Amino acid sequence: MASLTHIARFGSPEWGGFLKEARAVIEARRTSLMVTELIPRVRDTQVFLRMAAIELRRIAEQAPDIAVELRHVAQQLEAEAEDLARRDTE
Repeated sequence: MASLTHIARFGSPEWGGFLKEARAVIEARRTSLMVTELIPRVRDTQVFLRMAAIELRRIAEQAPDIAVELRHVAQQLEAEAEDLARRDTE
């Protein structure tokens, strides 16, 4: 039989498996909630990146002296948005 100190620290031997399982379920639930909260943020980020790329292209039309750089950054933003979209579907 386990000592009272052991039971106080770790639970009774009979409950050991149950406690491990309960901790695993709690951790899985916590992780699931974090992922659920992340999905809308990733989608919002995709929208933001695409809108920023559109705005940079619009500015590039009005500022020919920096148009090449702006279009390059816009292309990078679009690529990042596509990468996020691919990860979102995996």
